[in-house]
Amino acid sequence: MAVCPSNAKKSTVCIIALIATSLICYIIMLNPKYTIYNTIHYLVLNPNESTSKTIVFIPELTHSSKDVHYSNATEEKFWMKHPLSVYEAFAQHADKALKRCNNTCNPSEMYCNATNPVQWNRLSHAGLLPYRPFLARGQYVFRWEKRILSYPPLFDYKTLPDKSLSKVVMENVHNGTVTCKMFGYLRGRVDLVDGYGRRRTRGDDEVRVWVKSADVKGYASSGDVTDLKNGSYSFTIRCLWPGKTSLYVALAYPREFLRTVLHQIHIGATRYMVVTFSKDSIQESTLCWSTPNVPGRPCVCNITFQNQQTFYCGRPKDNRLTCDNWNETGFLLMPPPHDVTVEEFQLIKNSTGLASATLIKHNITILTETKGAVPRIPSCYNSSKTATWNKSRPTGFWSPGFVWNSLICKPSPKVSIHWAQKCLQNTKVWIIGDSNGNMTYSSFLRITLCNKTTGGWPGRSKCVAPSIGLEINAMPHEKPQYANLLRSDHIGSIPDVLDNISSTGKHIVFVHYYLHYTPAHPSVFYLRMKALRLALARLLKRNPSVLAVIRGPHVATVDWSINHAIGGDPLGPRFVEIIKEMFRGLEDRVLYLDGWDMTIALENSAFHPTSYLTREMVNIILSYICL
Repeated sequence: MAVCPSNAKKSTVCIIALIATSLICYIIMLNPKYTIYNTIHYLVLNPNESTSKTIVFIPELTHSSKDVHYSNATEEKFWMKHPLSVYEAFAQHADKALKRCNNTCNPSEMYCNATNPVQWNRLSHAGLLPYRPFLARGQYVFRWEKRILSYPPLFDYKTLPDKSLSKVVMENVHNGTVTCKMFGYLRGRVDLVDGYGRRRTRGDDEVRVWVKSADVKGYASSGDVTDLKNGSYSFTIRCLWPGKTSLYVALAYPREFLRTVLHQIHIGATRYMVVTFSKDSIQESTLCWSTPNVPGRPCVCNITFQNQQTFYCGRPKDNRLTCDNWNETGFLLMPPPHDVTVEEFQLIKNSTGLASATLIKHNITILTETKGAVPRIPSCYNSSKTATWNKSRPTGFWSPGFVWNSLICKPSPKVSIHWAQKCLQNTKVWIIGDSNGNMTYSSFLRITLCNKTTGGWPGRSKCVAPSIGLEINAMPHEKPQYANLLRSDHIGSIPDVLDNISSTGKHIVFVHYYLHYTPAHPSVFYLRMKALRLALARLLKRNPSVLAVIRGPHVATVDWSINHAIGGDPLGPRFVEIIKEMFRGLEDRVLYLDGWDMTIALENSAFHPTSYLTREMVNIILSYICL
């Protein structure tokens, strides 16, 4: 508390100063331009005033002094100088899993006294978890991660791309119309302009392009976008139906948002899972995650052995409980954004919505003639799987009735229940993934009329049709899995499942990793893909008749509205890159389903796209093994 001197003159001046200071603080508290987030306070002056400067107050953090915690709320450029391998990133935290790790926490800290899911949820939802960074300042694993995190934090909202000022241009436009022959190509460019009317000069924004028929509802396809790294993005679309076509160009996420997403991941501000350890009548709950920087307890249990993929939980402080006493897992409420500027907070708040809210306006109409060279498209049965990996977008288009018309291969014209039942005689189907994988399981049941089911999501499910020798299995992938699961629901790992598939007989293996991994550092997804590749290579060598299928990520612009910087689809394109890089050399043995291409055209916004998507995917899968 401030005390004024006894000298009358100095005392008067001091009192006036204290009153002025109190008045300023009161005004700040009432002014919505000044915001307090979590334990880090940001006072940001009006960025529109040329004389304004950014003032940042960082009081003492609630984190342990041993924790590495930093704030990006600074005008100093954030340099990324320290590359790490995936394994080195994890090894930094190895001491937390050692038996000699001191698990004593300070009882005066709220998180030390949290022992059940209700208490952990309160802390998470209030943004009071003692986050621990996975990577320290300047560290990175992926080159694209280095590039995006090297951008400075956002302090001026007007430096973001302005959708009303940005421009869309195309070749050969006359009076607002560009003509095209059937199956021909058109090219264009998007020039991003900020709120001050200045051209953006660097890349890494997420721009998406698609087209829809203006005459007949149901025709739609995506465009192929290339980042020119100078604030402009070229795109190519294909004219796939006659008549008028509407062009849609969207700025899904500016690079400033992608930087915020990665920053949240780096400092460990994510949506954690919770585990309950129990023995007799003793219970204690702690937090879990797929990287070892788990908050709430000084030490962690390495559950990787049971999960067969990286997974760690806070070690119980009750010494009567051991790491082997974990019984069930659940998930926490979504935390608010952490360690962000006022402008970044607003950007996160405004970034959740429908694709239509991100559109860049233009006055271009496409007119497609009825004439054109019809491409020769082989049947899927006679096609190489390699094309599913390397064909540029669009790889197909939607037509009325939610029918997917592949430009890679033609699905069988005989698709029907009877055809599918005959196709899948004496076959075992293995569907492994999340709830979207479970929707694929449902599509297999519908097209085969299989109804003798056991189990259920989020655990393991099974349906058998003895009359045709068909067995369809569905199971969740390894943790993290945002679902309430008992230990008995645990399946081990996808590689475990694949290694136990017979070396004889007909098998279809469908795998989908995605949304449960986007809140984690991408190195986790990388490790999952590496383990999957090795397991599929072993399986295909052991049983060459297996059809292996990988479903890629899809767009999902509406998710956990409290904090869109955690999860969702911002890192979806990076996950696609990881998948394609990891399966290089196996493209002729594994079928890739481009969910990103298919759902951009659908303007999908939900975590779970329409069931028509999985129906069409199943039709493609079966068409590769049956005429």
